Amino acid sequence: MWCAVTAAGIIGPYLFDTPTVMSDVYLQMVQRYAIDELPLQIRLAGYFQQDGAQPHFALTVHAYLNHTFPGRWIGHSGPLPWPLDSPDLTPCDFWLWGMVKERVYSRKIHDISDSKDRTQTVVSSIPCKMCVWALNGTVARWLLCGKHEGEQVETVL
Repeated sequence: MWCAVTAAGIIGPYLFDTPTVMSDVYLQMVQRYAIDELPLQIRLAGYFQQDGAQPHFALTVHAYLNHTFPGRWIGHSGPLPWPLDSPDLTPCDFWLWGMVKERVYSRKIHDISDSKDRTQTVVSSIPCKMCVWALNGTVARWLLCGKHEGEQVETVL
């Protein structure tokens, strides 16, 4: 599953149909969501961040991000590098995934279709205010992590 947290709300979820996500599948998804669904103001001035998943390392992905978000993407070997083993400092890591899992799995899942439907429902119900709160929390976590020289910050939050 892929989502983006923006001040305008959540983009996604994009639920991959393949058991293993390769770089070509990931690139197609990013192209679709980064271009088609991301508000223009964010495409022109916002930042795109990805974690250390293997498909994110592909040169084709990097070339696309360099073109679409010139100097404004955060990730392994990007213009704004992100360490592979970084603490959970992104809104998806410290907030979104846990909340979605908690709500989706609050009742027994019947099948994959039920899981996908619940995920769509949960993600679409998240208000913009919560996204803004999470994005503000991201900045606070970055500053705190810097203050603690890159250490995990969960225990001091």
